[in-house]
Amino acid sequence: MPKPHPPKPSPNSASAADRAAQIERWEKLRAMGRTDFILRRGVLGWGLPAVVITVLYKVVQEQGFVLAPHLTDSLRTAIVVSLLLFPAGGGLLGRWLWTAGEARYREMVRERDRART
Repeated sequence: MPKPHPPKPSPNSASAADRAAQIERWEKLRAMGRTDFILRRGVLGWGLPAVVITVLYKVVQEQGFVLAPHLTDSLRTAIVVSLLLFPAGGGLLGRWLWTAGEARYREMVRERDRART
């Protein structure tokens, strides 16, 4: 009979050292500011790579592996749609990550302060 897996620790059960490291990490990210965080993590970190991957996939799907792809109407449409949707989605993702990070940061700071008193 297989051994049962030990329960995964919840985020709230992190050690004081882990919490301190997480707080410090978020404070560094927080220092860049909300807008910069959203642009770097969401738009540039997720949106633009998604555009590149999607366009490359579309080229391979239509034309195979070529060095000089032809700009067909379908490819042009894929580029335009990708350039509009993925960076916008990345902005939403970045905003959600910021909001979730801020909430978690405030929670960890409260826990740290409670533990000190």
